[in-house]
Amino acid sequence: MLIDGMKSLIQTLRLLNEDSYSRQFRAQDLQGDSTSTPSTNLPCQPPSPPSFSAPLMMKKLQQVSFPGLTGNISFDKNGFRDAYNFDIWGAKMKQSFSKVC
Repeated sequence: MLIDGMKSLIQTLRLLNEDSYSRQFRAQDLQGDSTSTPSTNLPCQPPSPPSFSAPLMMKKLQQVSFPGLTGNISFDKNGFRDAYNFDIWGAKMKQSFSKVC
């Protein structure tokens, strides 16, 4: 679950950054800098970390969907994981794993 949670966060931040960069380059194009293409002028380091609001992060989290280690990962409108089941397994000394519930 931890790995799936981290991947969800990374994908959410990636979506937020893509939107932030696209807005930045659209603003440059509107200012008349049409001679340069955005793909060749991407900065290696942004001038400052972009600020993201919680509602915007939730909106982007709802767009995240991927096959994870614990099953398919997707989120509902409230940001909770959508449609998942867990199996609980137990182990005893010198016995194989058995499904508890």
